[in-house]
Amino acid sequence: MRRNHLITLFLVCAALLFTQAACDKNKIHEARKAAFRIQIVTDAAIDSTAALFEQKVITPAQTKAIAQALLKVNHANRILIDRAAEMKEDNRANRAVLFQTVRQISDAIKELKAAGILGIKNPDGSAEFDATVAALDTALAAIEVALSGG
Repeated sequence: MRRNHLITLFLVCAALLFTQAACDKNKIHEARKAAFRIQIVTDAAIDSTAALFEQKVITPAQTKAIAQALLKVNHANRILIDRAAEMKEDNRANRAVLFQTVRQISDAIKELKAAGILGIKNPDGSAEFDATVAALDTALAAIEVALSGG
């Protein structure tokens, strides 16, 4: 059931990515909207991680590693959202500042992948984790596209 919710969330994020990319001329604003999608995914992933732990699909050590990586994603993402909100102009200098934060988010997602790949043996748990990571990758790609665009 949770797997279906995450897959649906992933598809909604992908659809929003493509529809909003065509509409928004301020690329910093567009990147900020994509960062809000990361927030939604991390909130869902925290709930999913707790559920997987309660179902004994993942160990306490895996739960801790996944939770720490999610917190890092969440923290770097919050910084990006706040910095983007403060920016009055869409220019190369501002985009460069945001790209530094994007790298932090990307590194945290890599940690998350490593934490989950370490042994979620249950197929449903693995699929749930994979859907979360795919949704995060999609939202991060949207931010990168927005900040790279002219």
